[in-house]
Amino acid sequence: MDRCAETIGHRKFSRLPVRRQHELLAELARTALVRGDYQAFLERYALMHVWAALDRYQPPYWLSPEEALQEFYYFHALCADDAADLPPGTPEHKPLAWQPRFDITIVLDQVRSPYNVGSIIRLIDNAGFASLVHATPGLDLNHPRLRRAARGAERWIPVSCAADVPSLLRDARIPVVALENCAGSVMVDQWQPPEQFLLVVGNESYGIAAAVRECCSECVCIPMHGYKNSMNVHQALAIAAHRAVTVLSTGTQAGASV
Repeated sequence: MDRCAETIGHRKFSRLPVRRQHELLAELARTALVRGDYQAFLERYALMHVWAALDRYQPPYWLSPEEALQEFYYFHALCADDAADLPPGTPEHKPLAWQPRFDITIVLDQVRSPYNVGSIIRLIDNAGFASLVHATPGLDLNHPRLRRAARGAERWIPVSCAADVPSLLRDARIPVVALENCAGSVMVDQWQPPEQFLLVVGNESYGIAAAVRECCSECVCIPMHGYKNSMNVHQALAIAAHRAVTVLSTGTQAGASV
């Protein structure tokens, strides 16, 4: 039975389990990324959605075709993945009033993994930061993996969704800092964080989208000495958060070790 994402027919596709349908859509995006044929992907993607009533991903306008294809892939790969249930009897709690110590808001650009988002929410609580802004309309704060990673912090950390991240950043009246390894970046141990700012972190595969990075006034990078030039977004944010908290709490001067 031919079940290739590019050639499977209407009848075969519509009869597959929902999980397998999402796997094929993820495969379609991955193949298009290799071939660099975004328009052909969009046409095939639209056709396959006519065949089955599935959750559909709509990339924000600021993503390049390559960045968008990465997001199509991750969206459907996550949809295909079975979510583990929360342990039985997990109690529900009323939201608590959050009182941040530092006026720092984390902005996520296309970070959609429930585990990573939950870990970041927990980190915001650990560091005493103000809030979280994300750009994923379908993000579910009740997702079992997010709640496991957040360890309850999702109940009090303010979380909001921004439909247009570039506009949000351009209109900000406070500094916007990107955690990104790019030309002109300041090493994290030399960085002097302002008293109040937005800290943007991006996707593990391609980092912060180019259109979003252009809205940032400063870029901060973490030195890496191995073959990989990236790390888990939660780990990277933890390093930057430690630097910010250390400097703002103690007045550490530039050049001090993290």
